[in-house]
Amino acid sequence: IAGLCKSEGYGYDVAEKKAVRPLTPETYPAHVEKFRTDMKLTYPLAIDDKGVNNKTYKIVGVPTLVVVDREGIVRWATIGAGEHGLIELVIDGLMKK
Repeated sequence: IAGLCKSEGYGYDVAEKKAVRPLTPETYPAHVEKFRTDMKLTYPLAIDDKGVNNKTYKIVGVPTLVVVDREGIVRWATIGAGEHGLIELVIDGLMKK
């Protein structure tokens, strides 16, 4: 599991509960790591600074969850953070195949 972030020039400060602007390409990685820590995320976050994932997966909302299987096939996608426990059900279902 990995989270992918697109560098947009802004971000979100969890502690302050507000947008952070401007973020430069140089400051964005530190912001993403702080966000990961503040949100207590246990998986790594990578930065897509070219927007390739937005095009590949037709991302129209943030956040968007996309589950891709081992063969690279999109098996599930939803706009938003998803219902609590839903991502686990999707992954469990894929693991049984």
